[in-house]
Amino acid sequence: MSNQEKNNFWKGMFFGSLAGGVLGVLLAPQSGKETRKIIQDKGLEFQENIKEYGEDIMDTVSDHKEYVQNKIEKSADKIKEKVEGTKTKAYEKWEDIKEKAAAAQDTIEEEIEEIEEEIKEEIQEDKEEIEEEE
Repeated sequence: MSNQEKNNFWKGMFFGSLAGGVLGVLLAPQSGKETRKIIQDKGLEFQENIKEYGEDIMDTVSDHKEYVQNKIEKSADKIKEKVEGTKTKAYEKWEDIKEKAAAAQDTIEEEIEEIEEEIKEEIQEDKEEIEEEE
């Protein structure tokens, strides 16, 4: 039985008990004492119905609470997984960038050294040419 059907059942019980009690009092051929006893019994029956209805409502609320808590926990777990995955990817990319930057720096340093050597050689050659001309 679905929650909606339970709710409709208990609403029917409530209003049926209420209507039955009122009609019973109005149409009763009994004495006042008997009528009071019937009203008391109906009141107790009505009280029991309300108690059961309240318990059903509490069960439904508890079920919904558990459902929502489970959804929240699952969502939190998924978010944590995605964050961890993103952190891992970012770290891997950072390491890759550092490696490429280090390799580029090495290459640049080597090229600078080669250029310095070439310049020194050219200066030496120019110096030798100047000395020969003198």
